Amino acid sequence: MKIHKVRWTKEKIKNFWATYQTLPEFVQTKFLPEEFYRNLLNYTKKFITPKGKVLDIGCGVGKLVANLFREGYEVYGVDVSDVNIENLKIKLPHIKFFVGEITKLPFDDNFFDYIFCTEVLEHLLEEDLLNGLKEIKRVLKQTGRLVITVPYKEQLQYILCPECGAVFEQGQHLRSFDEQSISNLLIPIGFKILFSKLVPKLPYSESLIRRMAMRLLSGISKSAVRFMYGSLFITVAEKVK
Repeated sequence: MKIHKVRWTKEKIKNFWATYQTLPEFVQTKFLPEEFYRNLLNYTKKFITPKGKVLDIGCGVGKLVANLFREGYEVYGVDVSDVNIENLKIKLPHIKFFVGEITKLPFDDNFFDYIFCTEVLEHLLEEDLLNGLKEIKRVLKQTGRLVITVPYKEQLQYILCPECGAVFEQGQHLRSFDEQSISNLLIPIGFKILFSKLVPKLPYSESLIRRMAMRLLSGISKSAVRFMYGSLFITVAEKVK
């Protein structure tokens, strides 16, 4: 068996996630729970209002678009997997779904009021990262807002396939991020950062006292928040030029 590192291509990434999206055992373990999206919308609600057109890039199994629809938005979803999009059209017929890549979105210029890009950027090839963000800017209205979540200062963990010898990061992550790296990507292409912070991932069922305690803790130790309760690294940016 020859040990070799996987050389990711667009086609390999597409096939990787198309497989995960169609197998129930992977859907349960590889896609984020409802709580993630409820908390994301709770943290970002002061930056977006339940009006206008919103796009979810990499809509996966449809959890975020379903939550956005319930909040009152005109919702669009895009994904690279045509099989996944066809399944979502049946599952969520009230939402508009399209097959497309982040580097070539099937929408007109200045079309959306808001765009969500959750847990997507870490999967992109180097040449697609900046081009994808520029494409988001193209379809976002002036002063429209972009919501991003990505892993925070993640230490990539690799696994080995015992049959073929392929070595790859288990979640197909290609990079990690922090506040500075996000700013370095967004500001030069015409975005203004409104919010960029690691926040505790708290369920709505927590008491007010617990929420206040965790917010205090988050200001003291980011590593403690990540270790004890999990966290979200959220960035909200506005298109300014």
